[in-house]
Amino acid sequence: MLSGYVAAFVAYLNHGDTREIESYVESAGNLDYLKVYRNGYLKTCVDALSQNYPTLLAVVGNDYFQILARHYVEEYPPERHTLVGYGESFPAFVDETREHHGLGYLSDFARLDHAWLASYFSADESPLTSEQVSQDTTAGHDIAAFTPRLCNHANLVQLRHAVVGVWVELREKKQLTTQIELKESAQTVLLWREEQRINARVLSEAEARFLYMIEQGDSLGTSAASALERDSEFDVADHFASLLQHGILGRG
Repeated sequence: MLSGYVAAFVAYLNHGDTREIESYVESAGNLDYLKVYRNGYLKTCVDALSQNYPTLLAVVGNDYFQILARHYVEEYPPERHTLVGYGESFPAFVDETREHHGLGYLSDFARLDHAWLASYFSADESPLTSEQVSQDTTAGHDIAAFTPRLCNHANLVQLRHAVVGVWVELREKKQLTTQIELKESAQTVLLWREEQRINARVLSEAEARFLYMIEQGDSLGTSAASALERDSEFDVADHFASLLQHGILGRG
């Protein structure tokens, strides 16, 4: 009995459909009281999205964000018992609804906000260090055969528009201080956590290729060769050293 009521109540909260809950309610008037719970539930979910996607909120304004977020909640209600990190599919939803808002760059802000969350809440781990690499090479291991991986806190984000500068300013200042023009220009951005701060860097084509190859499990040698195909002057050693310095790579 209780489990049936709980299931019916959850269904009502998620979708607003009263058919399952009606048999547990004494009168139609009491159904109206349930709206208080549903409205509170929707508000809580929308508030969580506004916290998780602050630059998206800043770009479209509160009124439109409320509409967009509420539609998302109704279509993709929370599946976990916590709203921390809620909205994993929100960037895709924003992209799918672009014919309504007409802002092609909007999903780029959502992707960056989501990557920020993923980096921030990722589990701590010990990164690969230059000392460990040096020890391995001294022991006779072929560095080209190494298969490192991206640490959990490092995330690659592909964008359609050059929005990173605007996104950073919105994250830091919550508002824009200068007039900007968002140009359609593909970018790959690396986000990573270092000393409890989330950093963002636009990658060159060669840098991005190198890291995507690492991400899919290729060796350093294969990744370097692929990156050099994109830019014959790409300094593999310098880039690898920088990744180690910032704790971006882990052991495969």
